[in-house]
Amino acid sequence: MLLIDAKDIKKSFGERVLFEIPSLKIYSNDKVGIVGKNGSGKTTLLHLLQNRDMNHEGHIQIMGSFSYITQLDTPTDEYLNAEEMSKYGLTHRKRETMSGGELTKLKIAQALSSNQHILFADEPTCNLDIKAIHELENLLIDYVGAVVLVSHDKELLNRVCNKILEIEDQKVTVYKGNYTDYMHLKEEREQRKHVEYEQYRKERRRLEKAMMQKSSQAKAMKKTPSRMGNSEARLHKRSVGVKKAKLEKNALAIKKRIEQMEIKEKPKIQKATKITLPEYLRVYSKTVVELENLHKSFGSRHLFSCKTIRIKNNKKTALLGDNGTGKTTLLDMIIKGSEGIRLAPKAVFGYFKQNLKNLEEDKSILENVMSTTTMKEEIVRTVLGRLLFRKQDVFKKIEQLSGGERVKASFAKVFLSDINVLLMDEPTNYLDIESRAALMQVLKDYEGAVIFVTHDREFIHYLADEIIEIKDGQLTYYPYPYSYVLEKVDTHKNKKCHQNKQLLEEKIQLENRLNYLVGRLSIPDGKRDMKVLDKEYQEVLIRLKELRKLL
Repeated sequence: MLLIDAKDIKKSFGERVLFEIPSLKIYSNDKVGIVGKNGSGKTTLLHLLQNRDMNHEGHIQIMGSFSYITQLDTPTDEYLNAEEMSKYGLTHRKRETMSGGELTKLKIAQALSSNQHILFADEPTCNLDIKAIHELENLLIDYVGAVVLVSHDKELLNRVCNKILEIEDQKVTVYKGNYTDYMHLKEEREQRKHVEYEQYRKERRRLEKAMMQKSSQAKAMKKTPSRMGNSEARLHKRSVGVKKAKLEKNALAIKKRIEQMEIKEKPKIQKATKITLPEYLRVYSKTVVELENLHKSFGSRHLFSCKTIRIKNNKKTALLGDNGTGKTTLLDMIIKGSEGIRLAPKAVFGYFKQNLKNLEEDKSILENVMSTTTMKEEIVRTVLGRLLFRKQDVFKKIEQLSGGERVKASFAKVFLSDINVLLMDEPTNYLDIESRAALMQVLKDYEGAVIFVTHDREFIHYLADEIIEIKDGQLTYYPYPYSYVLEKVDTHKNKKCHQNKQLLEEKIQLENRLNYLVGRLSIPDGKRDMKVLDKEYQEVLIRLKELRKLL
């Protein structure tokens, strides 16, 4: 069933065209992911498709009801019933007492429970932990109706979407399949660009060479020899003139062909730049942070504790846990060197926080970074380029930057300062997919130690050498990548599921046996040993109580 039909759409801000859409149709079984760089118009497109923004050319027809999970609005005071709240992992209480993650869950719950034809969502995973993101994915997959969402979470786009809508260079293009399918098609297009550029370069060279040959031949045409008579000279001059004019005409025709050729830009290849720490900043200790007999509580509330954990030098360590388990608190404790935490003597820490307060608004990106680094400007500009601040972009004032650009500028200022251990709290917030990829590569090439908190699963998979997990008030250290931890968790779940199945089967058997015993005991029979039956009855009761606790 067709739910949205958009034709000849053109969205502009003043003279600047944001994007154009010749035709777009969304059906009831579509799960559409909208992708594009920060500022390309993803949220604007969501608003257009809901007819919230009518200031555009073209026509959009909506044939169905819809709900919207937005980043900006807070949830309404409308309460869901207790059963619905529980379904989404929420307790029935006022929104003023909820965390950012719980408020996001509440918005999702309210949108999903309304059962509209279309569900729009703008970055619905913001503030959600990994467990909640996975639950949201399942809810979106099972949603009966169309889903149109903006997300920078590749895993979510892969699991949920059957169409990807890309906004790039003012054009909106629809790709069938999930995010991986879309990227394969993009990669093929990039490969074609390389082939087309080489063909263009060779053909241009061939034509330029031919033009120069024609021009040289025309210039080399001999003048009339002095020994020739007048009639011969006239004939020679006419013949030479005709040939010269023909050569010049050919050269001019080739020049026009060159001018009319479609220019193919050389595809850019981003070179890796290893960030080498200067000798005076190198840490030679095997351990940069040691947690020993660490305990953290807030009043009577126990947050976490551990016996001994050693965070290794030159490693990338991911700090994982559900919302509210204390990840940011642990980063704060490390930077302060709190009780129970020992830091390597030569460790110099840089701390990237979500509040971005390290930036001076009236200064440029380059000025901000240069003010806290001893690195040469050439290196600074190279790193900024790798973070997609190219050429004149580095001279932009902070006050002119978008949210994603501010994150990158703040990170660059911390990253390029004189440090050798980097702490990061949710560094991918507000970053588009391209910027996230750039940030991951810069960190991968970094020689220093990195300890980071993120709910971005691709980021963890790509970067983490080791994991510290906060769960059930305990810090657990895994000296392995994330894939190992997930495998271990899955193995544990499968084992527990198998054990639960066995216990459930035993419980059913014992309940049947209990019913049988009750029936035998309720009708006295001199031929039966009632004491034996009663004893078995008591044993079955005890075991059933144990099973109910385990299950």
